[in-house]
Amino acid sequence: MKSILLKVSLILLVIIISFLCLECCLRLFPLKRSAYPIDAFEYDAACMVSFKKDLNRFITTDYQQELHTNMLRTVNFQEDFSGYQDLIFALGDSYTHGTGLPVDAAYPFQLDLMLNFNNGVYTKRYGVVNLGHDGIGGKQALCILKKYSACLKNPRFILYQGCDNDYIDDFVYSELAQVMPFSGNPRVTGVLQWFVEHSETVATLYKVYFGHYRNQIANHIRFSNRGALQEPVLNELKALADTLNARLIITWADIYSEDAYYWVRSWAEKHDVLFADWAKGVKSTEHELSGIPLKNHHSAGHYRTWVNYIIARSFEDKIKQVNDQVLTGNKGL
Repeated sequence: MKSILLKVSLILLVIIISFLCLECCLRLFPLKRSAYPIDAFEYDAACMVSFKKDLNRFITTDYQQELHTNMLRTVNFQEDFSGYQDLIFALGDSYTHGTGLPVDAAYPFQLDLMLNFNNGVYTKRYGVVNLGHDGIGGKQALCILKKYSACLKNPRFILYQGCDNDYIDDFVYSELAQVMPFSGNPRVTGVLQWFVEHSETVATLYKVYFGHYRNQIANHIRFSNRGALQEPVLNELKALADTLNARLIITWADIYSEDAYYWVRSWAEKHDVLFADWAKGVKSTEHELSGIPLKNHHSAGHYRTWVNYIIARSFEDKIKQVNDQVLTGNKGL
């Protein structure tokens, strides 16, 4: 009996030492850095995931990450939007949220300044609510729209920036949401949740598993038009916007995925939806300013501030176009 206990103890000791060694190696040499730490998110029964409220911290990996949310769990410096005449909801994934950038470099914040900075001062005309969230697809964006239109007043404009990976993210969440390691998930609790949040080894296993699953889906749809795959989402988004009496303006985050970008633009034209066309602005800037980087040179990637500025300007142009039409009494565009 003592011999068996000794052997079991030795095996457990080897496992623990091996785990600790692997943990140290992964902390020093991570296989893949995460754009955001898992403890920034929490489980949401309706939309499956949301940011935690009142985040305000900087974390440094191979770049400085800014995590900032308000009491509403939106990526805004405003704590509420009661003082604004009208609201604008900005929906999308990490490109909308502004992952890898300071909060004020994301396109919704840039747009906020463009619309509210008048005669040298900031005035509360449009509250641009940044509802962008890392890793979500179009279906979750719809869920977020329903959630915030219920707790805030109806927006005057709804902005949606789709992305090539939206279909994949929708599929992943629909299949694996129950095992997502977010705080508050009733199926991932206790010791497992603690290890996911604090152990690089366990977190890496999760990343590898989900990454493999996403790659399988990507291979399955590799010859598909990523924009066309989101047509059901776009149709529902248009219907929701009409119900909320809001003007919908859409765009696509991947300008070099031209089949998807121009398919979505064509869909918008057919359905009386405005399209924020920023591809020409970015491509002309790249042509004239040879060597200017499009994306950040760190693990989070995503667009640099100048690109988000052009995206914001393209949305601003459409918003002004709508307002001009209202002033002239012509609702058609």
